[in-house]
Formats: sequence, structure tokens, C-alpha cells
Amino acid sequence: MAKTIYNILHAEDNDLSYETSQNAIKEYFKDTQFKFVFNRAKDGNEVYRYLISSEERVEILLLDLDMPNWNGFDTAKDIARKYPDIPIIIISAYAENPLFIEKLEEFKRNKIICGYYNLHPCEKWCKKLYSLVNEREVSILHISDIHIGEFYAFNNSTVKIDTLFKNLIQKIQPLDLLVVSGDISSTGIKEDFKEAMKFFEKMKSISGLEHDRFIIVPGNHDFIWDCNIKSCFDNYISFINNFQQGGESKVFKYFPNEENIGNNLDSMTDYKNNITDKLFTLAAYDEIKTLVIGINSISTNKETYRYGIISENQLINIQTALNKLLPYYNDYFKIATFHHNIFEVPCLLDEKWKPALINQGMTLKCLFRNDVRVIFHGHSHYAAAYKFLPYYFDGDKNISNSPGYIIASGTFSGKRASPMQFFFSVNHLKYKINLKKQVSSGILDQYSLKLDNNVWLKSKSIDLDF
Repeated sequence: MAKTIYNILHAEDNDLSYETSQNAIKEYFKDTQFKFVFNRAKDGNEVYRYLISSEERVEILLLDLDMPNWNGFDTAKDIARKYPDIPIIIISAYAENPLFIEKLEEFKRNKIICGYYNLHPCEKWCKKLYSLVNEREVSILHISDIHIGEFYAFNNSTVKIDTLFKNLIQKIQPLDLLVVSGDISSTGIKEDFKEAMKFFEKMKSISGLEHDRFIIVPGNHDFIWDCNIKSCFDNYISFINNFQQGGESKVFKYFPNEENIGNNLDSMTDYKNNITDKLFTLAAYDEIKTLVIGINSISTNKETYRYGIISENQLINIQTALNKLLPYYNDYFKIATFHHNIFEVPCLLDEKWKPALINQGMTLKCLFRNDVRVIFHGHSHYAAAYKFLPYYFDGDKNISNSPGYIIASGTFSGKRASPMQFFFSVNHLKYKINLKKQVSSGILDQYSLKLDNNVWLKSKSIDLDF
């Protein structure tokens, strides 16, 4: 097996401690596929000089607490803010000092550091280092078209959502993210979203995910037709704000490391002036090295609403935000989601039932130019997976031509099932990613369920070539 090489920067002013840590790592990893290149800084200032001047990317920072000039606490806090993708491990004789435990725990809780350890015994922090460099399996559940309200299929059923969802989670846990590609409600009314709040809180409790681990985009059933365009999404927006518990700036553009972006992103206080082009979400998850782009595909034009559209202006807004994020998250695994189907659905009874998304070419070009590897959507109530092989756009040879996948989910619980599909379905995506953001494998499992049944069964499994 080929060695995977990682570049370690160790901030340690004591020569003996630095030599001891090197030898400990070499010994611990001697029979593994991992190899390390060591670089040294003697204080926080030298850490910065190395990060700024070196052509080699630092994958891991080992940090002493007691150093001249800038100490470990100040260095860790600032590095975590400016270089959020570099994991920091504290190795110090003060790591178990009662005077510092509370602050170290706070740093760990706020994800400034991955952990803190005494130099001896070395096995403890070497084990942590191993968990960082080893591949991490990412688990994402994709559901769509819940249709809470009038079109919810289980309104008069003996099957309860608790039983339904618990059975599914038991089969796929642990879970990192839950992607919901629209049509949360049936008619976009307040009562639908009031029930949706209860529904999502139950899903949160059963899955063990926090609110920010839910990526939600609107569907064509999530807004009100017979009202002013500036207020037609109010019920959906209120639901999202209340569930995500972050207000508008945290809903439409929220980042776990938003403070690192600075004040470059525009305020969303005027989102209603052009609402359909501003209902998008960007979320970065550092521990799974994944960036998710949530896009609005809803047209408020009654003549084109069946098609859905992702406007050029929205794509420009998304690209502008991505340009400011990519210095931090450029090599993260990227996923996009919106509601409408990109391709026409192969439907025997009515060929015009779910027409394709308008502006699909520009949308795919924007996403694949930004190295999006998976696109989740719903709307068609028809489960499918397509492999997409992009070629160079505009002769730009720097653009990745890695394969991507367009993945559709059937309805999670809507009455309006596809004529070709008489069951409910969800998608479960798994892939492995390491600290260098290299993806080694992917699997897409489809689970299906029949009405008035409470057992989800795996119906298909596809190997994905990333």
C-alpha cells in the first residue's frame, strides 16, 4: 500500500520535547500506510511565518502551550480563525494543569482544538493523530417531498412518524447530515409548517443531529400563490428561521466558521427585494470536509412554475459567495441540492407530468465548474441516479473533470406517487474522505417503504466512482 504523506508543523521551543514527539510518531506509525514530514516552529510568530511563506501545505499543527512571544492559547485561537481547516492538537506539560483545564475544555468545545494531552504517555495523542489522518466515513440521508398537510400520505395511517423514522435511522446510523430537497408542506400554509416544526424536531431527536446539520431548500409546494411575491415565501422562511434558530443571516448564508470570512458577504436584510434569487444556503462542515450548496429552484411565475428555474442572477449570487469561501473550502467535497428534476422523468402515463428544469445547462456548468460531485433533487417522486462526466468548460484546463452524480429521491411521504413507483424512498450516501480531502469510495443506497408499513428496506445499492 502506498504511503500517504502528511505535513506536520510542531510549535515547540524545547529541543528534547520536539525530538521526543518526532520519535513517538515514527514509532507509532511505522507499520501503517502513513508517513509524516516534520517542520518546527519555536513560538506562535514562527507558526505564522511558516504558514505564510511555505509552499508546503500544513495538514496538522501540534502546539505547545508555554512558548515565548505568542503562547499556545493565543496561537490556537488565531490559527483556528484564519486557517480553520488545519486541526490543532495541544501537547504540553500544562495540559492537565487545573488552572488551564477549563480553558482547554472551552477550546475543545468550540472546535478551536481537536484535543489536549501531556507529552507522556505518547500513545494517547498519537492515537488522536491516527484518528485524524485515517479515512472518515461520511453518512448523508437525502429525503424529499414530505408534503406535510393535505397531501401527507400517513394522515390516516396507523403508522406514526416516530416509528417510521426510527426504523430508517437504525439502518443507516451514524448520520452526519440530512438533506431535504423541498416540498416540506402541501400548500405552503402556516398550519402545514406548524406541523412541519414538530416533524423536524422529532427527526432531530431521533437522528441525534443538530439543527445546522439539516440542509433544507424550498419546493413548489412551500409558498403561497395568491399573495404578493415579496411575501409568498414568508411561511417557509419563518419555519426555516425558527428551526435553524439563527435568523436570516444564519439561514440563507450560514457557515460554522463565518467569523473567518470577515465582512465580505452582503447582509440579507433586503432579501425580499429579489427573494427567489436570495433563497440559497452555503454550509461548510470542517470535520467531514464537506461544503453543501442549497439552491432555490422555485419559479413564482404561474406559467413556468411546473418547470422550476434557477435564475442566472441566483447563480451569480452563489458564485460571488463561493468565490469568497473557496480560499477556505476549495478542496472540500462539494454537494448541491435543489427541488426540481434536471431531466424529464421517464413516465409512461403522462410525458408532460414533470418537465425538466429551465436553465439546466447554466446550472450544471456553474456547479461542475466549482467541482460539485453530487447533486440531490426531488419533485419528480421518481428515484434515479445519473453519472455525469463534465468536459473542459471554455477551454479551462484547470477545471476538474472528475465524475459527478445527479441523484433523485422519490417522495418520503406524499400521496402523489409516480405512476411508475408505488412506494416511498430515500437515498443514503456514504463516502470516505481523509484529512487531505481525498475521497476514496462512495456508495449510494436506496431505501424504500410501502404505505402502511413501518419497515424500510434497501432496494438498490450503487458504487460511486469519485
